[in-house]
Amino acid sequence: MPACAGRELTDPFEELPEGPGRHAAVRRVLTDPAHHGLGEALEVHSRTTPAPPVLLRSRYKPGRTLRAYYRMRRSAGAREQHLAVTWSLQQEGGHSAAPDVLLSPSDPAMPQLERLADAGHVSALLEQLTGRAMPPAASARVTTVRYRPGQRHVLRVRLDSRGRSVYVKTDRDRSGARAVPVAELVRAVLARSCPEVDVVEAIGYSSASSSALWWASAGSPLARLLLTGAPGTSQAVNRLGEALRTLHEDPSLHRLATSGTTVRERDAAAEADALLGCGSHIAALLPDAARAFGDLASAALEDLEAMPEEEPGFTHGDFKAENVLVRRSRPRILDLDRWCRAEPALDLGKLLADLAWWSREPDEVRRLQRTLKAGYGPCDPVRWQRADRWAVLFMLKFAARRCLLHDPAWPSRVASQIDAAGEALLAARRSR
Repeated sequence: MPACAGRELTDPFEELPEGPGRHAAVRRVLTDPAHHGLGEALEVHSRTTPAPPVLLRSRYKPGRTLRAYYRMRRSAGAREQHLAVTWSLQQEGGHSAAPDVLLSPSDPAMPQLERLADAGHVSALLEQLTGRAMPPAASARVTTVRYRPGQRHVLRVRLDSRGRSVYVKTDRDRSGARAVPVAELVRAVLARSCPEVDVVEAIGYSSASSSALWWASAGSPLARLLLTGAPGTSQAVNRLGEALRTLHEDPSLHRLATSGTTVRERDAAAEADALLGCGSHIAALLPDAARAFGDLASAALEDLEAMPEEEPGFTHGDFKAENVLVRRSRPRILDLDRWCRAEPALDLGKLLADLAWWSREPDEVRRLQRTLKAGYGPCDPVRWQRADRWAVLFMLKFAARRCLLHDPAWPSRVASQIDAAGEALLAARRSR
């Protein structure tokens, strides 16, 4: 039985007035962790005084936890480390003064991470998977790209001075075991039917280390190109439309998605339900915005339920601008970890929403969305009508996940994103 059983559990932030004051209190903890228990917690790990940590991401689960991810250097000249800091909000009288802290590469739930952070271990894995000799481990350098204890990790291993690099991914779901063979199949499908678009090259999956290894690819993230309006962006978006059409209608991919009983499935009702969960912090901090958030999610779902739904087939599952690299207008698709059985409108809606997120000018958003549709080609109009409603759900999800809680302007950014989702739903309804 927990030590606090029978006692009243309180979330200290819920005792504050709703609105900006409550958000400011959460933000103070996130942006000044040293004065909220982190300094004392780090003394357990090191006698040196580290430089102030840089906040990367945070998540507030009302009544449960406040979690933040940082990077820092523990001393001058030392390698950068990542931290996962969790303040429990299920304590008598408020959050604990001593948060739980994990420093990379430690993760009790995924002990393989410490091995994967060792250049020698990764070199041995590469030799095992490729059958080729690798540069000496002494010349390799491992850096952390993403550190999410208990969830997922991404490491980059620079093999030599020429810049050859490998990405190592491991997660609690062992999704790499599914992603590697599917990436190879998708690569072959695109080479045959849509040669202007490629897929990141898989090295292989190591069951012993629960990790997938991928060769690093040249190119700029599509998200960056959309932000800057770089030349060639429209052509890349058009080609992505062609690629999506190929993936959605290729017979071999369809058989893969529909023949297996263990294939992950996704539908709009489940997504809308999960959406309300990931927006719980909006409900706690911005009740008025949360009501609009919930009303829009319900309205988009009602529209979807009133429309005929296509037979589910193969979908990428996370088709967004951050998962595409572009070089000379030629896209390369990344991250097939979330491929699933779903209707095509899921992928299309995610990309429509993502174009709106990164290209903030309304005229540019509409132009890029038309470009995507032109690349995709003619299809049943209902597919795009459903994609428009899926886009609303994803725009709301962006309000919950992409608007940074530690940003002083977080309340206005959330409200603006919810408003944009509302405008998108109205536009979709007018276009019918």
